[in-house]
Amino acid sequence: MVETGRKIIPIFYGVTPADLIRQKKNEGVYAEALNKHQIRDHSLTSQWRIALEKASNISGLELDSKTFGGDQGKLLKSIVAQVMEYVWKERVGTTDSGFVGLNEAIDNFNSFLSKCSKPDASVVKIVGIVGTAGSGKTTLAEHFYYRQRYWFDRSSLLFGVSKASERNGLQSLQRQLLNDLTNDSSVKINNVSLGKEILTDRINRLSRKRSLRFLIVIDGVDHREQLDALLLKDCVLGSESCVIVTSRDKAILNLSGISLQYEMKPLSPDDAKKLFRTHAFPKSEFVFGYEDLVEVALKKCGGLPLFLKAMGEHLRLYGNNNREYWENHLETISQISDIVHAYYGGLEEEEKQIFLDIACFFVGVERNRAIRILAGSGWRFVRALQKLEYLSLVETDEKNRLKMHECLCSLGKHIADQHLYNSPFLPNRLWRPHDAANYLGDLLRVPKRTKCRGMTHATCLRRHGKGKLKIELLDVDGDLSSSKMKEQLTDLIWFRWKNCPRKSIPLVKMKNLRVLELVKGKLKRLWDPSPTFKFPPQLRELNIIKCTSFATMSPRIESFKLLEKMTLRGASNLRSLPNEFCKLKCLRYLELRDCERLTTLPDCFGLLTNLEHLELSGCKQLSSLPRSFGQLTQLETLDLRDCGNLIIHADIFRQIRSIEELNFENCEKLQLLPTETTLQASLKKLNLVGTSLEELPEDIDQLTNLEHLEIGSRFLKRLPYPSLENLPSLMELQLLKSSQLIDHPQSIGRLNLRFMETTGAMIYAP
Repeated sequence: MVETGRKIIPIFYGVTPADLIRQKKNEGVYAEALNKHQIRDHSLTSQWRIALEKASNISGLELDSKTFGGDQGKLLKSIVAQVMEYVWKERVGTTDSGFVGLNEAIDNFNSFLSKCSKPDASVVKIVGIVGTAGSGKTTLAEHFYYRQRYWFDRSSLLFGVSKASERNGLQSLQRQLLNDLTNDSSVKINNVSLGKEILTDRINRLSRKRSLRFLIVIDGVDHREQLDALLLKDCVLGSESCVIVTSRDKAILNLSGISLQYEMKPLSPDDAKKLFRTHAFPKSEFVFGYEDLVEVALKKCGGLPLFLKAMGEHLRLYGNNNREYWENHLETISQISDIVHAYYGGLEEEEKQIFLDIACFFVGVERNRAIRILAGSGWRFVRALQKLEYLSLVETDEKNRLKMHECLCSLGKHIADQHLYNSPFLPNRLWRPHDAANYLGDLLRVPKRTKCRGMTHATCLRRHGKGKLKIELLDVDGDLSSSKMKEQLTDLIWFRWKNCPRKSIPLVKMKNLRVLELVKGKLKRLWDPSPTFKFPPQLRELNIIKCTSFATMSPRIESFKLLEKMTLRGASNLRSLPNEFCKLKCLRYLELRDCERLTTLPDCFGLLTNLEHLELSGCKQLSSLPRSFGQLTQLETLDLRDCGNLIIHADIFRQIRSIEELNFENCEKLQLLPTETTLQASLKKLNLVGTSLEELPEDIDQLTNLEHLEIGSRFLKRLPYPSLENLPSLMELQLLKSSQLIDHPQSIGRLNLRFMETTGAMIYAP
């Protein structure tokens, strides 16, 4: 390990660094042990002596009365936290040029927190991070969170609070906070006041059992009521807990009683130059002769990361090796806001419209869903999106959701307001909920109790030259009955209907509908039977979520010949699918989660030959998988969690060799793994917790790409350690709920793991 140059953190358990040094003088317990081994292997023992001597000079962690009070739990937390901080620093320092100066910023923030610490360690720190748009508030808070969360018992990151509350209301953020901090996702929060009561009650109840340290980050606050709903002022948080709030507005923090405020500073001149040059020049190679123009650009950007990055990308794309372009462009920039306006103005018309759509409707939306929707507008969305991403105007997060800096998002909404009803040829975007409600209320005469929105709480409208108005993106909550509905909704591309009071969708011909989402409500079926009505032929995505009354899937589902993704979650009255379902040849993603009464799948299920993701978790009455299942040769993810009644045949993976993630958690009737499991060469994650497995196959070492393995069976007594040792990619091993496991502890030590957990597993040495 010493020779590899990898980071080493010595753990001194019951010994001190001095004990390692003493062995050099042939004294102490180490010398005695090494002398015994030296008789058998002198060369190896000499290497051990050298390694121990080097380890004694490396700063490490000691378990003694002075540091951790003999508490092994605190020692382990410290080890995990230090290792993860080191890994995060390595990742930040090497993988993304956008992180220039971040380590220094985090160190400065940590120093600020230390100086603000009060003598009473039980006080909860509530700290605000303030700064102008583009100064890096969110980046600092996000990376601080991911580095430090391992020091805390519970943690939650509420990202982009202002935008998230616009889309789904503050209740959705309260639900996320409750789920993150208490691991309870079953509680319903119908209004903000009730949410505050539930959060206070649950967290205080949790804290009464034992003192817990919480880390909470509330990012992007722009109204006081957001903090009133989320700050948890009446909750009893454990000592050394920390709450961080980011905002552009100091007044909001002051009104909420947040006196500790860290003000973001511009990047240092060296870091600003490094960041700009990284984005401005091809392959980050500086072009000589541009030194004076680089200085001008740095002055214009004011050391703010967002604008340094955006300007650099723009000049690289349009002014590559063109000094005249640089000079002309920089002359047009007089203040920071001009930078963003200039980049918007430099886009093609199609790219501008897609930029505005993303700013108004698609921030936080999964990238592929946005592509499915806007492809129906006739625009070359993928090409334009790639251009916007290249210019750093749009990004994607770790969950492949679109994100846009708040400054850019505000600009887009401002431009959309200026365009509203001014051009007969461009889309009119009503992104404010009340504007959408007023318009649709007048147009469709919907009941006043109906909340009308468009994409993520707004409505996108397009007016054409002859004055005809087409509604293309629509999100409604409640009743939508109107005599004008048919003529106005025929051009929908995206339609989300929450709490529909009807048993079926009205027979409205929607020839261009790409994405249909039905959430809660009383729906029992999609459409009433009609020989003349045609299902939307262009539909790419269908989501039916928590419609507990939904019981019938029409055989005419086969009309969705282009359907790529289908989610049917929480349809607790659905018992079966028609055979025609298996004619959906383009289907790649299928989720049938928590369909508790679903007993069978069609015998011809294997005809879904393009299926890549299948989730059947929570289908408690599903008894078997069809024999044709083995024909799903493109399957990459299979989730069978909580299918407690499912009997899995040995040859179920007969022709399948492409699985990357396989989850059998709580499949209580699983006693032997399917025969072809070890032939899944691409398998990376395997979960066997809560099964009835009695043994693992000896040829498990064929899973050369397996990284994460979870095992948990009260019948499992032995593990095939020789095979486990030959898994070159295995990094995480969890032994959970395995009460009978008999094995050699030294065998576990030979596994080259990054993480291991043995919760509820008693390991006996024979």
